[in-house]
Amino acid sequence: MFRSLITILRSRDDDAKVELLDAAYWRKGCSSLGTLRYCVLLGVGEKKRELCLMDIKEASPRRA
Repeated sequence: MFRSLITILRSRDDDAKVELLDAAYWRKGCSSLGTLRYCVLLGVGEKKRELCLMDIKEASPRRA
């Protein structure tokens, strides 16, 4: 799922090489109620490698 998100941005090839370069995480809000957030720096492609920065947020539980 993430691979298709990464490659669809800027019309990259579906089979482009994706490399994790760096990542960090933190908890937003109160420690018991806060949700996780991740920041991921990716390198996409081989010959002309482009950088891709993604902010990923933890989903909240679904309410009925």
